[in-house]
Amino acid sequence: MKNYALLFEKVARWLKPLSAAPSPSNPSQLFLHIFCHKTTPYHFEEDDGWMAKNFFSGGTMPSHDLFAYFQEHVVLQRTWWLNGEHYARTLYAWLDKQRAENGWGNKSIKALREDAKRKGVPEIEGEKTYYRFALFYLACAVFFGQNGGEEWGVGHYLFKKRD
Repeated sequence: MKNYALLFEKVARWLKPLSAAPSPSNPSQLFLHIFCHKTTPYHFEEDDGWMAKNFFSGGTMPSHDLFAYFQEHVVLQRTWWLNGEHYARTLYAWLDKQRAENGWGNKSIKALREDAKRKGVPEIEGEKTYYRFALFYLACAVFFGQNGGEEWGVGHYLFKKRD
């Protein structure tokens, strides 16, 4: 995602303002959950490496405060910062689950190879997908856990439509 101004403008069209809500205490709201850097936004470029190419191509890592600058059509009511160690634990759990499900006979890898074949691509691409995700989980867990989880984390944001 790059054009947050346009995104929030479009989302605001779907939200009901307080004056049109079913009850004054129940306006439409938007809740966002997104990875972010604590202080610095930056773009992912495809030539930044395999992770940018395979998982974050063309996107932006927002800073935690970035959305505060896009309030023409929505109003930011509240933000929360979730320390990156929480997401690191989630990523390690997903990696453990992936490994456990592969189990005897490499079931996950076989399924991915068969899926690749059905899609008309070499079967090895399915196997590569398995290992890409394993490496993604591991790399991101280390990434989000560094510096005590205080560099990268998860931002939560609550918006309402601007009246």
